[in-house]
Amino acid sequence: MLYGGKLWRPLEERAPLLHVKLVGGLVHGYKGEYDDNIPWNEYGIAPMVLPTVGVSGKRFTSDLVFYYRAGFLVTVGVFF
Repeated sequence: MLYGGKLWRPLEERAPLLHVKLVGGLVHGYKGEYDDNIPWNEYGIAPMVLPTVGVSGKRFTSDLVFYYRAGFLVTVGVFF
């Protein structure tokens, strides 16, 4: 996936660790029997927009990424 995104902190004063993101880009590789699994898939490349909700502090971050009908992904990271 090739992507770019934007992070917002809509409740910065009341919940400073909470953030939301909107990520968009192109996904490659859904070919053959999988080409109908994502909308607008042409030639194995399709646009994708993923909303996320997460928390982040000085040393950590975690997000809940929503994947259309497919479900969701939980990410956890540590800053060095």
